[in-house]
Amino acid sequence: MTSDFSSDRVVLSFAQQQLWFSSQMTADEACYNIRLHYRLRGPLDATALCRALHWIVGRHEMLRATFGGTEGTPSCLIGPPPPEVALTMLDRVGYEGAELERIIRTDLAAATATPFDLAAGPLYRFTLVRLADDDHLLGLAFHRIVADGWSVGLTTSELADAYGCFRAGQIPHRPAPQLTYRDFATTQATYLDSAILAEDLDFWAARLAGLPELDLPADRPRPLTSGTASGNLVIDYPADFYRMLLDFTEQRGVLLSIMLTAAVAVVLGRYTGLDDIAIGVPMSGRTGPELEQVVGTFANIVVLRVDLSGDPSFGDLLDRISEASDELHDHQDAPLELVVDRMAQVRQAEPNPLFHVSVQVLGPSSSPSAFTLAGLDVEWLEPVTSSARFDLEISFFQTARGLRLHVAYPAQMFDRRRIEALAGHVAQILCAMSADPAASVAAAILTDAERYELAASSGERGYVIDAEPETVSAKDAGLAQATPTESGLAEIFRSVLDTSIVDLDANFFELGGNSLHANRIVNRVKQAWGVRMSMRLLYSDNNVRAVARAIDELCEKPA
Repeated sequence: MTSDFSSDRVVLSFAQQQLWFSSQMTADEACYNIRLHYRLRGPLDATALCRALHWIVGRHEMLRATFGGTEGTPSCLIGPPPPEVALTMLDRVGYEGAELERIIRTDLAAATATPFDLAAGPLYRFTLVRLADDDHLLGLAFHRIVADGWSVGLTTSELADAYGCFRAGQIPHRPAPQLTYRDFATTQATYLDSAILAEDLDFWAARLAGLPELDLPADRPRPLTSGTASGNLVIDYPADFYRMLLDFTEQRGVLLSIMLTAAVAVVLGRYTGLDDIAIGVPMSGRTGPELEQVVGTFANIVVLRVDLSGDPSFGDLLDRISEASDELHDHQDAPLELVVDRMAQVRQAEPNPLFHVSVQVLGPSSSPSAFTLAGLDVEWLEPVTSSARFDLEISFFQTARGLRLHVAYPAQMFDRRRIEALAGHVAQILCAMSADPAASVAAAILTDAERYELAASSGERGYVIDAEPETVSAKDAGLAQATPTESGLAEIFRSVLDTSIVDLDANFFELGGNSLHANRIVNRVKQAWGVRMSMRLLYSDNNVRAVARAIDELCEKPA
């Protein structure tokens, strides 16, 4: 179905109605911005880029939508294609060093974080920063009321095709979408007044009955409202680590998303002592192929309940999560807000009454890193979230270079070091799972040192430490007899882990190591000995003595 290009009032979807009501009550409306930042190196055709953006806005009616309200009732107006699409251009030529890095960090962030005016529109914002004739930054921002993650992936894919066509002097020829977003909204309105919704809500009421609250160890109390300033942790895992995960999932016949979610659930269980873990899982909401080419806000979050009880093996846990995930797909249409109402929870703006942690995994084609432009080297810059929606919003992106982890969290609640430790623990569980899927999940416990840190920084959490910390002299024992490689590696451990003492036989994680530290150690080893050591080694033979022995063996191999 297609519409003419005259202004047209259309039905709002349930998600759009909720977003409109929320936006009326939230001061920081930037929390509804979806933001993508890229660096473009090479000869950019700015005219072709402008024409491509204009073509996309004309193609998708939701990008021409504005939203008003009368006496508390929202309305949506679809406008005609605009005569031109604004591409804000900022000139930052001539800067170098630290000042250039500051511009890269701040200028796009400021532009894409500016709140949108739902009534005035447009609800997209495109920004181009010129650093040099052959070096630019591109910022794309959309309000969540007109787009979701899938929509942004679709938009960047179409932008790449359209840019290539206009750059070559051609006109893009993509078939028009079979349906429009208004078709979806109309169909959804029928569903919301049907017996099928009642059946879906019955399913969720049974599935989520008796759900315990996930109370994570934190540095400060949870904020009472959403939209608090977000901290952002981004980790690019090494290629060999990513390959290890892909090999495992291929051998086991399990989705990577299931494996990553299982690892997060195990860590959350160890942190809280719970064997019943609730995780929010975003679903695309596009239940038919005809909706896959439509821009709009379809996404819905469902609650995955992970059962860690009964001492399962890693393999058993993967099977449990796979089975539970299949059921979620069958009942994903019920909006989360209606599920919350059905569960008779006390409605508060935040925190979310059903879950505090979300996990999503984006494949290579839907990841922002898939964006390309003809003739240019396109680099996806670190993702940025300005406002935290949950205690932990965990996203994994499969990229051309490997696997990227992004954790958004309330900076008012957590210190960065705690999130870095969590990322390290997730990587540790993934390695343990890959090494032996028959191993017991219960065996994947935190070290005494990690329990001690959790207890010390989080108050009474029930973590009991039986052993007394070793003395300095005990830690230093044996260092005098260390080999030159062991001594050099011990110095690297001291520097990276910021400790004055390293026992040659101490576990890497007991010394406070995480995946970030592992990355740095691998790089330092390459600088010092000229050998490429796998980060996987630090998750298996993870003490100075064993790693030094592996370095010596690598050095002995012929080049």
